[in-house]
Amino acid sequence: REETYYWEFVILIRKELMVLILVFLPRTKAGGQVLVSFLVILAFTYFHLKRQPYNDKRLNNLETLSLMSSNIMLITGLYFLSEGVDSENVMSYILTFVAFLTMVGF
Repeated sequence: REETYYWEFVILIRKELMVLILVFLPRTKAGGQVLVSFLVILAFTYFHLKRQPYNDKRLNNLETLSLMSSNIMLITGLYFLSEGVDSENVMSYILTFVAFLTMVGF
């Protein structure tokens, strides 16, 4: 849409924020980078859903799915970063399968 001509810059800012988070935030056992990344993507998902910047509804849906799959991957990663997670339990297998489906499905 013409009124959202700037949207490519919004996407560029989102990607730059993700790089800055990964480079400059220290890694912690609690997954601080993952939590901040999750919040950034959640905020940009909100902005995307509010503006619906593309003319084609399919493109808007595709971008929404992309942002949601990124958040699913971050949540899955946060689970595996948690202390005391047994990689042999059923939940680990389920989350690994969900992460795999998210990546393949997108």
